[in-house]
Amino acid sequence: MQTKINNPQQKRTLNLLKQLKYNLPCPVSPIIPVPQDLKITARLRVISKASLGNPSEIKLLAKWRKAKANWFPTIFRVTQEGTRRWAQQQLLENPLRISFMIEDLLKQPIGHLGLNNIDFTTRSYELDNVLRGNPAIPGIMTAAVGAFRQWVATHLNLTDTHLRVFKDNKRAVALYRRCGFKTVKTVPLKKTTQGDTISYVETEDETQRGERFFLRMKYFGDS
Repeated sequence: MQTKINNPQQKRTLNLLKQLKYNLPCPVSPIIPVPQDLKITARLRVISKASLGNPSEIKLLAKWRKAKANWFPTIFRVTQEGTRRWAQQQLLENPLRISFMIEDLLKQPIGHLGLNNIDFTTRSYELDNVLRGNPAIPGIMTAAVGAFRQWVATHLNLTDTHLRVFKDNKRAVALYRRCGFKTVKTVPLKKTTQGDTISYVETEDETQRGERFFLRMKYFGDS
């Protein structure tokens, strides 16, 4: 994927993401500490090239994706090889995207989150791929989102955070509201089926009856 670089800040950001994802020497640590009540309770670790060589991590990502399939806009038969290929093509090779594994202090995986669709003009990005796989550490997802958002602002100079979430995903919507996000738009989705793959595609046609809906949410401040 080719990305046009317009200034040194953009170049620095893209280089930093590449260094982190490909386990290259980097001025920024691939680990983000996650505090709760002034105590570090978990950490975020970059899902990197090394992750793709770890069969147990790929197996876990596939397991979580399969279990939470209804909350992704594209639903398909999940396999470990397909998950590894997705991570290679959609995470590593996309210069505007990065994801982190959420782990407890014993390095046991809890879930993951990341960013996508960086817009350097507006200094914005989409909070992406947020998923809780294991029910550990109460409140950790709220804390992880907060720690990640602060890391992005500090190291990537991106301050405008937005996301998309299925309207019927009540638990996720409640999480984002606790994190300081508010709904700015409801978007109808059209369901399409091709073979054994189901996709929900955004439509701006206000006369289109949505089969499901996305909420577009934006961060306005901690609640």
